[in-house]
Amino acid sequence: MMNEQHITDQLWEFHLGNLSEEESQQVQLHLEVCEACLRESEVVKQAVQEMAVERSQEVPPFLFTRIQGRLESVRKPAPLWKRTLVTSLGTILLLVSIWGGVKLGTMDVRQTSGTSLENPMGNLAINEMVNEPIEGYLFDFN
Repeated sequence: MMNEQHITDQLWEFHLGNLSEEESQQVQLHLEVCEACLRESEVVKQAVQEMAVERSQEVPPFLFTRIQGRLESVRKPAPLWKRTLVTSLGTILLLVSIWGGVKLGTMDVRQTSGTSLENPMGNLAINEMVNEPIEGYLFDFN
């Protein structure tokens, strides 16, 4: 019968009260003669009691609302098309800025310093810089 083998599979059901009256009596009789199953039964009984205590604890009233608020506060990433568009526009703006900087940097000074009808003297500051080396300004101690 049950005495020849261990009943560890039935111990959980026994302590949870899910066995019939006859099955419970058989488990009880087996526990009286089998020391290994009795030790296992005590462990299962302790676990069932701890689970009952955990189930009886009350949940704080606004726990769900707080959890939901935290989940909503985590930002969702933007859709792929928006990220691609922003990256593309940023890249185009960067390239246009670099191109404009190169164009301004390579502009010939003579193009901007020539005389025109509005300003017959031209840009004197640029003209002076072109005609005289910068060392003259730096080492002029007069």
